[in-house]
Amino acid sequence: MGIFVGFCNLNSTAYPNMNVAANSTFQKSGGHMDLSLKLKQNPLTEDHPDADHHTLNFDVLLSYKSFTDNKRVFKAVSSLSRKSTSLA
Repeated sequence: MGIFVGFCNLNSTAYPNMNVAANSTFQKSGGHMDLSLKLKQNPLTEDHPDADHHTLNFDVLLSYKSFTDNKRVFKAVSSLSRKSTSLA
């Protein structure tokens, strides 16, 4: 069984629209593999009161399973979200 975890944070003072936080996890055990990737893009710092309304979230989950009867399952799930600030 193997688990690999990675983190990356990029905070630019010259280009705040490029601020990114990324997390990834890869797991493998027998005939099962999972890859999870989460990206957060936000021009504001996390402690800013309006940070939630400016954050763009992108999540991906890839999963692969292999069974003993040669059946294989591949699953891919992704989501892209951003809170709305102008609901009437």
